[in-house]
Amino acid sequence: MLPADWDQDNSLIRKPKRKDFDNNYREFNTKITEITSRIGEINKYILLNRVRLTDQFILDRLYDSHKLGLDKKIFVDVFLEYLSVIKSTAAPRTIMNKTTVLNYLKEFEVYPIVAKIRKICTSRNY
Repeated sequence: MLPADWDQDNSLIRKPKRKDFDNNYREFNTKITEITSRIGEINKYILLNRVRLTDQFILDRLYDSHKLGLDKKIFVDVFLEYLSVIKSTAAPRTIMNKTTVLNYLKEFEVYPIVAKIRKICTSRNY
């Protein structure tokens, strides 16, 4: 790999010319894209959860994407705040429907076995 192979504008490796050897640019570019998207996910997680940034935190999340999951408690708190904000402008039936959705999501999380069975049954049209 030579510095001339690097595309500064796109931050990717250029396709080699015919006379040059194969530099595996597709594999490298795929890996670069994966790392860039994971760093973007880490950035969103840090901003949403107001996490203190450390080197170890980034390395842990870079190699284990399961650690970037949305915290259920944070989601419920945000959803309840959303319901309280829209009460002044939304119709009562709209608020009731959104509360029903929240209760369904809570039930789905509390009873994962039931949720899996429901998913199987709906996918097979029982």
